[in-house]
Amino acid sequence: MATRASDAGADATVELGRRVFQRLWRREEDQPELRVALDEAVAAPGDTAAQDALRAEIRRLLHEDASLAKDVAALLAPAPASQETYQASGQGSVALRENHGVINLGGDVTIQR
Repeated sequence: MATRASDAGADATVELGRRVFQRLWRREEDQPELRVALDEAVAAPGDTAAQDALRAEIRRLLHEDASLAKDVAALLAPAPASQETYQASGQGSVALRENHGVINLGGDVTIQR
């Protein structure tokens, strides 16, 4: 279960990165500089200078284009808080949104799978 949650989190992070990069890539005139910085960072993942150069290029793009900066900020904005609430009361009560397994609250219980 934890692995699936971790995988889903990683997938969401990769998808967000893809969407941000696609937005950065839209302006053809910026592509050559961005491509060089990206290629260098990809070629040497541990090279902090290449990472810094990519960050600097992204900062330059965002600084020069207010519309782009606004779009990227919207992509990176936190998700709105959920309005869902759950409440459990009483001994042995459980409140949850979804369950795909067994909930054992103790006692003389035998669980077979």
